Amino acid sequence: RAAVEAGRAARSALATARETVRQARRDAWRALAGGASGARSGEPVEAPARTLGSTTTVPSAAQASESAPLGEKLVKRV
Repeated sequence: RAAVEAGRAARSALATARETVRQARRDAWRALAGGASGARSGEPVEAPARTLGSTTTVPSAAQASESAPLGEKLVKRV
């Protein structure tokens, strides 16, 4: 009889711990995603990357050949 009650107590403690972890995960996602949405969608929606006016390719970065030592690349850019 004591073993049955101990088993029930253990199951109850595990269920409580699982729910606590679920709530903590939910709160962490809300904090990272910037708020809670009404529906649970799984992964947060990513915002498009912002370049702040810069371009992704810089033509002046490839002036020296790739086989040139680093010092020569720096001298050629000046």
